[in-house]
Amino acid sequence: SGIGVGGAVYGLYSDSACASLYDKLTTSADGKGTFAKSVDVGKTYYIKEITAPTGYELDDTVYPVITNEENSTVETAVIQTIYEDAVKADLKIKKSSTDGIVSNLWFAISDSLLATSTTQFQPIKTAKRLLKV
Repeated sequence: SGIGVGGAVYGLYSDSACASLYDKLTTSADGKGTFAKSVDVGKTYYIKEITAPTGYELDDTVYPVITNEENSTVETAVIQTIYEDAVKADLKIKKSSTDGIVSNLWFAISDSLLATSTTQFQPIKTAKRLLKV
């Protein structure tokens, strides 16, 4: 969605297998973060997500970053954009009453990331692929 996501933890590794953690960061509320340690010019580093934010899937992709004279300072640093995928889940609603009569049932599903959806349901209804929170 292009909206920054806070709370993701990323590792900066010195090897492509991501076995040697060099530094790590946690993204701020706007989804941005900076590794604190200096990097060696001319060396390839690898970025991989360690912990996904709540409600998002862990990204196992390894992102190589090659440092050089042009991108080795804070002013010209490499910027790697990584997009988070929200975790999806199904919601099954079963409405019942003590007298066995269920009529004119309306149910609204809303979230700050979703448009509000109001639907007249049958006594049992399944809503597919909702954001999991």
